[in-house]
Amino acid sequence: PDKREYIFTEFGSIKEIVPERGGLGTGLGLTFCQLAIEAHGGKIWVADSGPLPGACIAFTVPLPQKQQSTGPTQKHSA
Repeated sequence: PDKREYIFTEFGSIKEIVPERGGLGTGLGLTFCQLAIEAHGGKIWVADSGPLPGACIAFTVPLPQKQQSTGPTQKHSA
């Protein structure tokens, strides 16, 4: 069954997705990734891994905008 929705839930066990891996993780890794990426205005999703086994996770994070100067900077000497 498709587990795309489940993969980002807290405490989700990989045991339900890939039993032979044993589900040894806490189930928080991708949840933390999602929180961090979305906090920076990005998106994270499960991408198509094609014929490869396992999940392919993709994400985007916007680049910070370069601040425009309002004019020449002035240096003051003491």
